[in-house]
Amino acid sequence: MAITLSILVYLYGSIQFSYLFTYVFSKKRLDSEGSRNIGVANAFRIGGYGAGIFSVLGDVSKALLPIILSSLFYSADRRMSFIFLIIAVFGTRFPLFFIIRGGKGRTVAGWGMLFIFPLATFLLGVVWTAVLFLFRMDTFLSLIFTSLAVPLLLFAVYRDVFLMLLGIILTVLVLLKSSRKNDDFIFYGVLRHKRSEE
Repeated sequence: MAITLSILVYLYGSIQFSYLFTYVFSKKRLDSEGSRNIGVANAFRIGGYGAGIFSVLGDVSKALLPIILSSLFYSADRRMSFIFLIIAVFGTRFPLFFIIRGGKGRTVAGWGMLFIFPLATFLLGVVWTAVLFLFRMDTFLSLIFTSLAVPLLLFAVYRDVFLMLLGIILTVLVLLKSSRKNDDFIFYGVLRHKRSEE
């Protein structure tokens, strides 16, 4: 049963909602427009608010599916929910359905963490905000620090080594091939610190 459900979660995770909705709303291809990232931020910029909102809803559904399946088949076991979430993020990063590269999986990971681990996610939000202010609105550094904090906070809050190990896997997936060059926040100047020009 677990293998069948894992395949289902992976296949659903492989659906690139940002790519699909951007094309539906604007007839533009995300892999050749804007930052060329197959993700929510680029969908908002290239496809407009309609594409962006539906892309978010699609990614939220990817985050909800693991919880629904673990509730139906595993008595809402937190570990199984997290395993399925990681598989959904993997499907988003390495999709089956498209020859194009996948999205980054950050939206799916973020919403899934919120649904499964609300307290830890709140603390991650505190980390993200603190790093933003400490490092002059550097969204990329905030991503790095927050991602690295995932396994530590999971262990600190839930005292579960297995959850911590799964957190390490999620962190690797989220940070894989992340760089300043492919960060949509930096590309579009979101939260950019405006330095005074001399």
